[in-house]
Amino acid sequence: MSTARYFQDELDYLRNSGQDFARHFPKLTNYLSERSTDPDVERLLEGFALLTGRLREKIDDQLPEVTQSLLMLLWPNFLRPVPSMVVMQMNPREGAINECQMLPAGLEVESIPLGGTVCKFRTAYDTEILPISVEDVHHGVSKEKSVITMQIESLAEEEIRGINLKRLRFHLGGSDYSALTLGLWLHRYLKMVKIRDIATGNEIALGKDCVKQVGLQKSEEVLPYPDNSFVGYRLLQEFYAFPQKYYFVDLLNIPTAHLGEDATRFEVVFEFERPLPPDVRIGKQSFLLHCVPAINLFEHDAEPILLDGRRTEYHIRPTRRDAGEIEVFSIDAVTGWRPSEEGHSGGISREFSRFESFMHEIERVDGRAAVYFREKVRQSLSGEKLDRLISFVREDELYQVNDGETVSVRLTCSNGATPRDLAVGDICIPTHMIPSYVNPTNVTRPTPPRYPVVDGALQWQLISALSLNYLSLQSVEALRTILNVFDFNAKVDRQREREAVMRLEGIASISSHTIDRLFKGLPVRGMRSTIDMRESKFASEGEMYLFSTVLAEFFALYATINSFHELVVCGLEAGEEYRWTARIGNQPLI
Repeated sequence: MSTARYFQDELDYLRNSGQDFARHFPKLTNYLSERSTDPDVERLLEGFALLTGRLREKIDDQLPEVTQSLLMLLWPNFLRPVPSMVVMQMNPREGAINECQMLPAGLEVESIPLGGTVCKFRTAYDTEILPISVEDVHHGVSKEKSVITMQIESLAEEEIRGINLKRLRFHLGGSDYSALTLGLWLHRYLKMVKIRDIATGNEIALGKDCVKQVGLQKSEEVLPYPDNSFVGYRLLQEFYAFPQKYYFVDLLNIPTAHLGEDATRFEVVFEFERPLPPDVRIGKQSFLLHCVPAINLFEHDAEPILLDGRRTEYHIRPTRRDAGEIEVFSIDAVTGWRPSEEGHSGGISREFSRFESFMHEIERVDGRAAVYFREKVRQSLSGEKLDRLISFVREDELYQVNDGETVSVRLTCSNGATPRDLAVGDICIPTHMIPSYVNPTNVTRPTPPRYPVVDGALQWQLISALSLNYLSLQSVEALRTILNVFDFNAKVDRQREREAVMRLEGIASISSHTIDRLFKGLPVRGMRSTIDMRESKFASEGEMYLFSTVLAEFFALYATINSFHELVVCGLEAGEEYRWTARIGNQPLI
């Protein structure tokens, strides 16, 4: 329950109990039975109600000091908001480059001003920029198969063979239904891929394994995750918050050396084993080049804090050197500065470590003064965002009271809820990081930010769910519990809540058994999990396939490094069986 609800309950109690008290003591009727017209008295009642409401809230809070410390140590991402995310397209300007260029991760692009706020988005991973464009996409259908023909043309003065083209990364655009269905066909029903020289008509066939899913690797993360947290949780959290992150595929091993020396155009032909559904719309928007996910995060500083020993905790407030809404995502570094002893110029700086870190013994052995900071997260009074407070532990506190140590805090921040009002094409202003040959723009609408649960009772449930191990996930209820934890959207959006309930109901059963395989001539024991799913509980077959793909990677990451995991999904209604390649585990044994 929010602070506002506690306040309202206490205020109602004061007024209602006053009327009851006046009925038993009629002489006091003029003082208690009616609502006072004196504004000063009303302010006193409201102030008292606020204080007693906060006292009740503290009694009911289920010890967040314990739960937040445990989460901060093991899963700090569950005390951070999920910022707005978007897909950016970084098309090259025509004639600006003649070969492949690599844009590093972390490049910032700004939006148009929105209510005085300029939103900043940074790219998630490295992006290859090629002097080519998709000129045309044609979809042919017969009773037995579908064929998608894509024409690619060079934008450079060089021929195709001279631009160092080795792979193509496509973002599957268009509607969610079309993108998910196309992704399913590319990964499951692809028969072959052909590279065709338009001038000569020569074709080179590629195997269907030349198409690879993008977004499952550590290097392809969008949401920053601490190194000590389980990577599989990030995959689930990103799936629920930003499924478009997985609408990417790589076309590998493109044999451009076999094209003609003067070839400036070629075709990519996808042949499928069965026809695409008639309601799937395929066009140029279905295969977008030079795209990369981006997230509304940027580095910022907090207002300096003066440690004078008079307060136990301080509210972290981002500096307002830039106009607009700014919210704290994480605390990255805390540095203290205090004047040096008399007669010496300059000052002394020192780094504060997290109280939940394992630096205590190191400080003691080195003979240094132990200085730590502790972060606390609470719901803001408005109920729309989170407040972050910081407190300090200084072993030399008694000697520093009169010195006035000043603390600077380096933050990672977001623009809060502002990006949700941006439209496609509004994030288009390059910063000094963006090369002049790139024309950035967003091709999807930014997702709304989502906030974690800071209620103590719910955090205990979260800790219990995250404590499930690999074997305990081999039951439907345990799997549903862990999946429900990561769907922040379902907790604030009723439509998304209904979708989440349907998706969880779609998991009918799960069973697992051990299997043995030969790996480099040695026997290895692993596990095969079979999940029965009801297709009608998902928005489309493509959504069910992507959901299962993320689950396959999640289970593989949960397995130990001396074993493997293989996932099989059976559709109960259509009778289809989906199978993913066995993956070596990633969890350490000790």
